[in-house]
Amino acid sequence: METLRIQSYEAIQAGAALFAGIRGDEVDLDLLVAYLAARGFDGGVLVGDQETDGVLWLQEGTPREVWVFEAGDIPEVLLNGPGRDRLSALAARGGQVSVVACEPPGVPPGLPDTPDDPEQQPAISTEPPAHPWPAILEQVAARVARSRGPRLAAQFVAALNRALERHGGSMDGERVRAPQLPESTWRTIVEAACAPIVTIAGRAFTDRTIAASERAVVDGTEAGTEGEGSW
Repeated sequence: METLRIQSYEAIQAGAALFAGIRGDEVDLDLLVAYLAARGFDGGVLVGDQETDGVLWLQEGTPREVWVFEAGDIPEVLLNGPGRDRLSALAARGGQVSVVACEPPGVPPGLPDTPDDPEQQPAISTEPPAHPWPAILEQVAARVARSRGPRLAAQFVAALNRALERHGGSMDGERVRAPQLPESTWRTIVEAACAPIVTIAGRAFTDRTIAASERAVVDGTEAGTEGEGSW
């Protein structure tokens, strides 16, 4: 078990951050963990300040245990319940929250990340996606900025850029640039990009904002406040 724990922590340290540096007193930690669990998330929820670092390890959406680092390299290991209480207390006193995705230990490593490897090229679909996601996501960013402020909008854009980069896309200013991707891939991108919004503003707000953004794109209207409905 100790070997697995070490491998898990190393995988989390090397993983891709979905978002990082959100003040803990702005985050509903239970809601965040429930959101990740519902999506079968592999990785860690990290909460830390200048004195203490805590990590909740999730595997296939199941919260496993919490590691708390206060002095030295040997963590205090806590079960999920008391560990979550410890992280919540750390978040409440202003610790910063990050979410890092990673493959769980025991999964064969991916192919080398080299530009000449054809297996590393973005997935291309010959069919257009069911939704005009680039335009929708641009609308989402504008609506979040108007409704919840530029800080949360910036966190959304940063998470969106990281998600796009995994599939050969990126943010170009306020524009979404991406190759033609299947709907399933876009859903993955949207979920990763919206994680900061869900954490701060909740799932209902996020769903209303996406639905309103899609209607605005279809109707050719400008971004306003969030609407009704789900996606």
